[in-house]
Amino acid sequence: FKMARISRSNTTSRQRHLYLPSQFFLLICFAFIFIFAILSAWSASHLQSVALNEALSDKKAAAKGKNDIIKLAPVENGQFPQLRKKIKPAGIPSDLARRVVFEVENLDSNLGGSSAGRIVVQLHPEWSPLGVVRFVELVNEDFYDNCRIFRVLQNFVAQFGINGDPVKQKFWRNKKPIMDDPVVQSNRRGTLSFATSGPNTRTTQVFINTGNHNAFLDKEGFAPFAEVVSGMDIVDHLYSGYGEDPDQGSIQQSGNEYLNKAFPKLTYFKRVYVEALT
Repeated sequence: FKMARISRSNTTSRQRHLYLPSQFFLLICFAFIFIFAILSAWSASHLQSVALNEALSDKKAAAKGKNDIIKLAPVENGQFPQLRKKIKPAGIPSDLARRVVFEVENLDSNLGGSSAGRIVVQLHPEWSPLGVVRFVELVNEDFYDNCRIFRVLQNFVAQFGINGDPVKQKFWRNKKPIMDDPVVQSNRRGTLSFATSGPNTRTTQVFINTGNHNAFLDKEGFAPFAEVVSGMDIVDHLYSGYGEDPDQGSIQQSGNEYLNKAFPKLTYFKRVYVEALT
């Protein structure tokens, strides 16, 4: 628009041409100042961000040793603190080799004896480190309390691990499964292994080997992580009358409400906890 006005008179044109170079120079100066200010602000922000990232990296590096090792400090009532997330198979903490106690209720009355009992299992992180970590995490969350042993096949397995609360079960079922451990111990009678639906699918379900000829499970990738050291007679008294009738899908959806109504004789764990160190 200013260029259109310049052509109206020679005088005006001359005056405007005299001012244009100086105005253009000032405009360039302001542009350089503006660009310099933006670059300075960006540089300061970038340096601050780099410094912050370096500080966080140093902090993470300092804490790395603590996060890579699981620590279990014994406290009262056989309970223990929240576990760390990782474990180095080459440096398994000795305090993971603990014993877990199962307080059992509603044993098979047809076999005689008491309706309640106690099973003690010894954890073996040297057999299955990832399996032990997940199992202890579940015990720490009281996951197995009031769980029914819904699949008991004589001379084969006793299976459990679907929580009676569908909400809690859904949370753990949707949690990322743990990777498989190499099978370094056979599925002999009295050992415990995670049930799976294929490679790297271990979540919450566990079975106790009750048969003497379960070694074929080794080739299927079932890695034992613990063994019964006391109460195998109690395992043999778990109610087995329902066989495989309890439907796992219905248990997932309705929990103990479904089982108590349709399969009231199922044996269950009243409480499961890690035995305190002595």
